[in-house]
Amino acid sequence: RERIIQALDQTVPHTLDEDFTYKRPCAVKIDDQWYINTNTWKNITLAVTRHLYTKYNDEFLSMINNEVFIGRDGQNNVFSYDKNTLRSPVLIKDNLYIETNRSANDLIKTIRRILSAMEMNEDRVLVYLREDRDA
Repeated sequence: RERIIQALDQTVPHTLDEDFTYKRPCAVKIDDQWYINTNTWKNITLAVTRHLYTKYNDEFLSMINNEVFIGRDGQNNVFSYDKNTLRSPVLIKDNLYIETNRSANDLIKTIRRILSAMEMNEDRVLVYLREDRDA
């Protein structure tokens, strides 16, 4: 199967309730703070979590033990202070890691869960796309 790759208008904001299958990001805007050169969904996730951790530290840290971030039988957790318990850990800050071995839509779902657990509106985060790899 051949895919048609289409360049997208990078100035158009996208909300977190969209389907990002085969889409590639280029930037994210959180609370009017821009993060550019975030060309992967992993980088988008890191930009959002690092921003929230830095700006809303207490709320963020109290949210990470929420049951929605803990997998069945304590496996497949989203957050951990022990990077060896995650498949593809990436450091957020201060020995706190996040699992990034997930699809684009799963990472966006994680961001949505984080915002929900912190009682924040999803419209605080806008994603900008560079291409559709299945146009």
